[in-house]
Amino acid sequence: MDAVQEREVIAHEIGHFLTGTTDNIYRDKYIEKLADEAGANFLISKEEIVNHIEENEGICDAQHLSQIFGVSLPYMMNFIKVSLRDA
Repeated sequence: MDAVQEREVIAHEIGHFLTGTTDNIYRDKYIEKLADEAGANFLISKEEIVNHIEENEGICDAQHLSQIFGVSLPYMMNFIKVSLRDA
């Protein structure tokens, strides 16, 4: 496991703490999704993404954002997808 994957796994576990689902014995998919989303919000700031896009006149890609926030491309793409769902 590389450093980026470790950050994502640790963020997921922090997500369990933040959502109060640390005693999840049954590995419920909904609870895991909540932990994923809370963990991603711990690592990635929506406001910083918006600021970065505005500073670059609306030009930005997920690969570049993943490097800025120290996450994998699939992790960033999922964050963007989930964030847009809530927008």
